[in-house]
Order: sequence, then C-alpha cells, then structure tokens
Amino acid sequence: MRARDATCRFPGCLRAAHHCEVDHTIDWQWDGPTNADNLACLCRRHHVMKHQSDWRVKQIGDAVLRWVSPTGATYKTLPHAAAGRGPIPDEAPF
Repeated sequence: MRARDATCRFPGCLRAAHHCEVDHTIDWQWDGPTNADNLACLCRRHHVMKHQSDWRVKQIGDAVLRWVSPTGATYKTLPHAAAGRGPIPDEAPF
C-alpha cells in the first residue's frame, strides 16, 4: 500500500505514506476485506476525519478513490504513479 500510494490519499494531502496508517475503505468491522481493493494510506488526521465527519470515500477501481465532501463536492485521488507524479523527495533528516 505504501509503495502504491506514496502519500496520504486524501485530496491535496502530501504526507508521505510511511507516516500514514493503512485504512480499510469499507470498515473491517463491517466485513470490509483486507486486500488492495479496500485499503489506502491515510495520515492520522485524515484517517480520524474519515471516521468522525461527513466525508465519504469509495474505491472505484484501479486504486482510485472518490471522496465526497460534506457539501457534496467530489474529488478523485489516484495512486502516486498513476497520477504521473515524479519521485517523492527524501524528507529532511531532522
């Protein structure tokens, strides 16, 4: 997941995936499977927000996430490589 996503999958968040949590898009407690089609990296802030706000997310194939904001705005996020982004710069060692 971390290699595929490279960053948090919330729209606009660039927190490196190695600082993120792996989230079940369909909650594990509601029988969401633990496989690549149901997992994505979310930073702690966006992981908590997903569960405690009116934001909604669905995986729509090829690891594409469709996010719907509380106001109804829709955003799609792609895995890092599919988005055509270059390599993520190394983080400062401090």
